[in-house]
Amino acid sequence: MLRIHELIDYRPTKVTKYLLVAVIIALVFLVGYIHEITGAKIEMHSFYMIPVVIATWYIGLFAGVLVVVISSLDWLGVEAMKNTHGMLTWEMLVSESIRVTILLMLVFVLTKLRLALKRESELARRDVLTKLANRRAFFEAANIELARAKRYGYPLTAIMIDLDNFKLVNDEQGHEVGDVLLSYVANILNSNIRSSDFAGRLGGDEFVILLPETGEDSAEVIAKKLQNELLAGMKLHQWPVTFSIGVATFVLSPKDVGEMLKCADRLMYEVKQGGKNQVKCATIQGNSLLPKKETNQEI
Repeated sequence: MLRIHELIDYRPTKVTKYLLVAVIIALVFLVGYIHEITGAKIEMHSFYMIPVVIATWYIGLFAGVLVVVISSLDWLGVEAMKNTHGMLTWEMLVSESIRVTILLMLVFVLTKLRLALKRESELARRDVLTKLANRRAFFEAANIELARAKRYGYPLTAIMIDLDNFKLVNDEQGHEVGDVLLSYVANILNSNIRSSDFAGRLGGDEFVILLPETGEDSAEVIAKKLQNELLAGMKLHQWPVTFSIGVATFVLSPKDVGEMLKCADRLMYEVKQGGKNQVKCATIQGNSLLPKKETNQEI
């Protein structure tokens, strides 16, 4: 089922956009042709709204205005052909200018509406505190990457990060400081991942990063870099926080996102049980988990 946010966020690719433009122009001339063969029996002008709405919603403001202009010229051409003398009268021009104004108003209203809906959709899928993707948005993005990994057969890695001693900060320095710390962690994560990677906050002090097309060796390098940057930030602010990190790489795509996160979470939990402040990596091949040695950093 098509979700509302997918309808709002959808932007056609370059090829799809050209096809959409062709369909829109064809619709304009189809309406004009029907207008011509039906004469004055049917009021066809309202049907021009269909290509105008499609162009505005899926391509943008400029496309919507352009379709309004094309629609108007098409309409005037048909009206001129219907006239006995093949000429346009002042009444036709005034009437058409009113219709164009209405269509342009529709274009601008649709543009504003789409922007407002997109803003609301983004807010609903962002963690309020850290501005990272929330659990819902992360699962949506991860499902897309999982489908692509299954199709093309590339590896997929999930990194689970849990903050050690975060409760101590909340208890001793207050929740406001704790919130600042979480936002700071989120900024470090966002600043040190690739554009193709996707970071999210699952809740509390638990963060997750999805690494598409990334094997275990590359994932380990990324995880260690993140740990070093995070520890340096904690030392700078004198926060007694370290990081337990589980890195699960899938050579064969997992059954679903839940299974992927469960494996990464298990590795992270093993780090917690083994002394915290470590990175533990493993490659999952089918039902087999092949762990690598943990690495740790001291503040």
